[in-house]
Amino acid sequence: MSSFVNTMTSLSVKQVEDGEVFDFRGMRLDWFRLQAYTSVSKASLSLADHRELGKMMNTIIFHTKMVDSLVEMLVETSDLSIFWYVVIIFKSEFEIFSI
Repeated sequence: MSSFVNTMTSLSVKQVEDGEVFDFRGMRLDWFRLQAYTSVSKASLSLADHRELGKMMNTIIFHTKMVDSLVEMLVETSDLSIFWYVVIIFKSEFEIFSI
């Protein structure tokens, strides 16, 4: 947890103004490691008991992707193929009414 706090507290507006390139891959990897660690039954910290922490960290991880992995984020969120079933439903409905 201290690595998250250190990473987040070391950020400043000056870094953005200076055009510094950010790399939050290490922080995201630490978050995934913490999730894996807390998933075992003998872990001292349970994310199920600390839901707000999980929500906050997932939000932070999502937003850090927008800073240093924008192209990957666009690819991940712009895929509309999961909505393809809607087209099939509308097509079948219009075919029924055109008879």
